[in-house]
Amino acid sequence: TNVREEGVGEADSVKTDGKNLYILDGQTVHIVGIGSEEMQALSEISYDDDCYVREIYVEEGKIVLLYTRGEILYGEDGYYKQLTCADVYDVSDPSSPEKINTVTQSGHYNTMRVSGGYVYLFSDFYVAGVARTHTSLYVPEVQGKLIEASAIYMPQGKMGNSYTVISSFDLDDPSGKTDSRAVFG
Repeated sequence: TNVREEGVGEADSVKTDGKNLYILDGQTVHIVGIGSEEMQALSEISYDDDCYVREIYVEEGKIVLLYTRGEILYGEDGYYKQLTCADVYDVSDPSSPEKINTVTQSGHYNTMRVSGGYVYLFSDFYVAGVARTHTSLYVPEVQGKLIEASAIYMPQGKMGNSYTVISSFDLDDPSGKTDSRAVFG
């Protein structure tokens, strides 16, 4: 990964911690040991076809897998909803990755950054003409809960049809508090 801003980490399709390579290949992340003369396949993390794995990030014994998945809501002829997901795994033993937590938010994965030990996750959430009874189709959710109205920014006098949803969580405690905001425009 090219460093664009000193001290700000970015996801990519290949990462290294100096001892191992983490390689995203379609729906699978291969963990390969590079500590000796010959590379050694250590383990894999694989996803089903309903998850579109976009990027990975590695830091201090953890890997974050970033993907978009879809689900149908409200019956067979219901609405299609996209979720951005960040799965955090403990890879302190790279031969046996252990999932710690998943952070989810509305929309299609856009990008992520890491600064000061916090992961900042960005997604694009498009609002279609939906019935007012289906709130989760026009108000973004994080961890399955609607974002509070006070955390949604709506420019005055502007029309729009999408949100940028931003969530942050501590990489050292990914199961802890998640902070979120959404900008409509």
